[in-house]
Amino acid sequence: MKKSDLKTDEQIREFAAKQKISTPKSYSNRVLLAISEGKNRKFPVRRIYLCRKAAIASICLCILMAGGVGVHAAIDYAQKRMEQVSDTKKQHYLESLNGSMASADSFSRMLTEKEKNRMDELAEEYRTKGIYPNQSILEISNTSEIVSDRICFLPSTSTFYLPENNLTDEQLLELIDFYNIRENTLNAQQTEEICGMSGVQEITEENAVQAAKEMLKKVFNVDIDSMEVQVDYQQGTDGEKTFSTDYIYLTNIATGEKYSVTVNLQNERIEEIEAIGEVGRYSNDMQPNESLYIEKYASADKMARIFLNNNNEWKSSKILYYTYNSGKLENGIVSFDFIASNGESCIVSFSQSMQQMYKIRFLSEKQVEQKERDHSKDNGIIMKSIIID
Repeated sequence: MKKSDLKTDEQIREFAAKQKISTPKSYSNRVLLAISEGKNRKFPVRRIYLCRKAAIASICLCILMAGGVGVHAAIDYAQKRMEQVSDTKKQHYLESLNGSMASADSFSRMLTEKEKNRMDELAEEYRTKGIYPNQSILEISNTSEIVSDRICFLPSTSTFYLPENNLTDEQLLELIDFYNIRENTLNAQQTEEICGMSGVQEITEENAVQAAKEMLKKVFNVDIDSMEVQVDYQQGTDGEKTFSTDYIYLTNIATGEKYSVTVNLQNERIEEIEAIGEVGRYSNDMQPNESLYIEKYASADKMARIFLNNNNEWKSSKILYYTYNSGKLENGIVSFDFIASNGESCIVSFSQSMQQMYKIRFLSEKQVEQKERDHSKDNGIIMKSIIID
């Protein structure tokens, strides 16, 4: 073995040793919030298209809500569950994530208080006693396949359709199990990516926060001098906290506006910025307004150029939106898709009801194309686009 290979192996071992797999409280709370207040809420999903070659610790178990039990017990039962999952099923989870056009999970309805409390109890039993469901959530290919008394999941839009009646213990466990398997599978995938890297370099918390602030100022024209910063930490069994760059939260103290920023652990690339906490962003009662979208194009174009540092002509750019058969705009959201000559791409999301560009995220050209193909598979959705020359 070459000396350089030995050095690389040593770097990887040293890097991995520093990472403590755990459940950041803020991330766990976001999962429960997404499920509990599912209607028109979005929960960020760690997708393969974000290309995060992050530390092993950067992927945590979504369903293991912060609680009184030790981290060791939680990780032990999560891994035991994964031993029962076939490689074929794990690969299917990865393919579904990679093929989904959504950047977030969504739910057809809110959970009741009774369901929330029971889910908390069952999550405890899942992680401490290994209480698993008897079956999995029903996966469907379009909304016409929804079964009223089952939890159904549509991968193309990352949407969970819940029964209208109170969820049973079995169904709540199915939700908990789904998140556990999906996050563990992604964890394993990214562990392999780390082992295949020629070297490992971890950016500091200070550099990550500074990069997030600077890009936020450039893209959203936000005053960053009065920003309150909150970051995620991983806490290991020894109590040591390790910085996690998955999410950096920035709050404007003067206005109360909040933003989440995702930073790549290795190269400081800003992969996503989103204005969060806005009420009324999503609506299914709006008619498309193409003249408005064309008017807003220049603003989206400016944001995309700053985000991708592109001063050249776009390889392609278009305005994309989806409608239901009724003609109403899906979720009230429109996307501005930009692809640069080098194949890098970003999508700027616009809320018609809020009249706001609220999110920008990085993708590859292939991922943009895949997103469009998969979303069009839903029979109840019609894709429409405005090509910009």
